[in-house]
Amino acid sequence: MVKEMTQGKNLTDVKILDFGCGTGLVGKYLAQHGFTNITGIDCSPEMMKIAEEKKCYKSLEEFTLGNPTDFPNKWKNQFDICVCSGLINNNHLDYKLMEEMIMATKLNGLLIFAARFSYMGNYWYTFYLNETEQEKRLKKLKSKDFFKFDKL
Repeated sequence: MVKEMTQGKNLTDVKILDFGCGTGLVGKYLAQHGFTNITGIDCSPEMMKIAEEKKCYKSLEEFTLGNPTDFPNKWKNQFDICVCSGLINNNHLDYKLMEEMIMATKLNGLLIFAARFSYMGNYWYTFYLNETEQEKRLKKLKSKDFFKFDKL
């Protein structure tokens, strides 16, 4: 999906927001594939110090996710791709994070997230994604099940 969306574009122009960037693992991989216009947000300044050492982010900002009413206007409708890895599961952040991701993503942009998979039933995000697709707020393009993040 990313290849199709970015085909014919200069990857340095593609704006990416890395939600919960932590130590910069996702940013590092994005940079290895040619992306340079990456903004990282996280609530942990200590983790962002480690991310900064990777030199893959255009900017890093401290921000606590999960309250869409506090989501900064400067990030709304600004990003071609929004990514999130490790924040979406049953014991951490909920649908409010997804609302923030939707707010940040431009029309026809990509929202990409990695979340825990369960063989014992669906997590909240399955129902939320179905609902937002029925409302025509999101369109599911692809889904892939994997056991560990290193296989993603």
